Amino acid sequence: MMALLAGGCAAGLVLALLHRPRPPARLVEPRRARHAVRWPRPRRLRAVRDGVDEAQVARDLPDLVDLLALAVGAGLSVPAALPVVAPVAPVALRTDLGSVVSAVAGGRPSDEALAQLATRWGSPARPLLHAIADHLRYGTPVLPALERVGAEARTRRRRAAEVRARRLPVLLLFPLVLCTLPAFGLLTVAPLVAGTFDSLRGGQLEAPASLAP
Repeated sequence: MMALLAGGCAAGLVLALLHRPRPPARLVEPRRARHAVRWPRPRRLRAVRDGVDEAQVARDLPDLVDLLALAVGAGLSVPAALPVVAPVAPVALRTDLGSVVSAVAGGRPSDEALAQLATRWGSPARPLLHAIADHLRYGTPVLPALERVGAEARTRRRRAAEVRARRLPVLLLFPLVLCTLPAFGLLTVAPLVAGTFDSLRGGQLEAPASLAP
């Protein structure tokens, strides 16, 4: 009987340990929420989510300006050129241009629809947007303005590429010093040093043998 009681107590203790009550969800979830709030979003992610990267806009803008200049030079107006250019525009700018085309097709004025690109694309696109806005509002010639904006955009892109090219040797210095030079030393200097130590050790072993009678 005592053995049965002891076995029953042991089984009950094991079951109690295995089925311990978990803390209520209302005590756990606020703690998770409090820790989640402390993590700020990276600034880079916020910038990309709010609009296209300005560096990417600066690289793609000359191609877009050339496409607009070709369409306008062929006799199309700016509102008529946008639906033609949007499907073949650079990939980073294609979605925003498609939104502008949809807004214009829905009855929104072209200058107001294009104004939203200033916040999406940032400062690199402002000369282009100003030239188009002046044409739509005041009737200024748009083709010379597009040619001027395209030339300036290509100049800025070339200068940015030159800056990146000048930075490349500096960026390659770190892997060169930490990877290439140690490997070169292991392949060239280490065998020479090992051979020198082997020759010295062999000379030390031969010297006592030569002194023996």
